[in-house]
Amino acid sequence: MTRVCTKCQMEKDLEADFHRDANHGCGYSYICKECASVKNKTDRERRGPEYWREWRKNNPEKCKAAKRKADLKKYGLTPESWQALLDFQGGKCALFEVCGHSQPGGTFNQWMVDHDHETGKVRGLLCHECNANRVGVNTINTVDALVRYLAKRS
Repeated sequence: MTRVCTKCQMEKDLEADFHRDANHGCGYSYICKECASVKNKTDRERRGPEYWREWRKNNPEKCKAAKRKADLKKYGLTPESWQALLDFQGGKCALFEVCGHSQPGGTFNQWMVDHDHETGKVRGLLCHECNANRVGVNTINTVDALVRYLAKRS
């Protein structure tokens, strides 16, 4: 099945050359992927970084949802498995005994996925400070808690 792109006026394969789009009658965009890519790039350049900073500031929920969706995809989690992980941790940071945080904090106020950088295995959900290694490792009890966490989750 083919479609004519409304931008370049070329006939192209519908499934291979057009993005899926539930808002259009046939379920595909009217602009081909190639034209959409050029359009999106010029829109980003035209608007500039200040526009996007302001947009993120005015749309925190959309930013939070996009970040969570990207994290789920990146780490192979489903919304259900992510929630099960948080429930397993008692709704707190996986390193709660180190930091004492029951809220995520950070720019998006969202839990960070802790994972082994070599294997990709997810270990738990951390608050912003623990993820950024801002919790001071200054007592033997803190070091012991970190070692127990890594031993349990690796």
